[in-house]
Amino acid sequence: MAQASGQASPAARAWVSRHRAEGFAAVAAFAVLCLVVLSVASRLVEPDDYAYRASIVAMTQGHFLTLSTAQADRLAGQLAGPGGPGVILQWVQLPDGRWISEKDPGYPFLAAPFQALGIIRLAPLFYGALGCLGLFFGARRWLGRYGGTAAVVLFCSSGAALLFAWRDYMPTFTDASLIAASTGALLWAVLAAEATARRRTWAGLAGFAALEAAVFVRYTDIVVLGCAVVAVVAA
Repeated sequence: MAQASGQASPAARAWVSRHRAEGFAAVAAFAVLCLVVLSVASRLVEPDDYAYRASIVAMTQGHFLTLSTAQADRLAGQLAGPGGPGVILQWVQLPDGRWISEKDPGYPFLAAPFQALGIIRLAPLFYGALGCLGLFFGARRWLGRYGGTAAVVLFCSSGAALLFAWRDYMPTFTDASLIAASTGALLWAVLAAEATARRRTWAGLAGFAALEAAVFVRYTDIVVLGCAVVAVVAA
């Protein structure tokens, strides 16, 4: 028994060391992405950025989805833009006189808390961290040793991530990160045969919640929600 214990201990230490190395490598890849993103000065690139910024700031002021003309004028005065004073790009006036953004209204709900705290720059990176977490555990379960690390490195070094993760008010990196998180969680729930049913159930539910959040970022049509409910009940 002593001999067996002596043989098992180095193997166990090697197993723990290998898993730590995988985790540290994945964390390092995400840290490099954060450094690259935060080293770039924040700026608004196209009209979409201005439209989303107006929606997010309005939400922090307690105005959801639509604004009265007076509220829209005050908001436009607060936010400088290329359209000139009193103009919010890609906002239109409804027949009842209220103003609404042309862009998808779901993302501001996820970004507004960060804007309220004054850390809007961290919003895409927060959801990116969730994406990396899901990818790491899902890909490691699926691909084996260093599979999770490889998935995180590829995700963080992709051209799309480097192009959109530094744009504070755009939802592109956020919804991609939520899809990555959901994919990894669902992969783990399906493949982790030795885990308890409770853990797999919660991981699967978290995966579906992340997937629904990714849809919510882009679409808030009630028809989409209805179809999702029917699909879940049927499944």
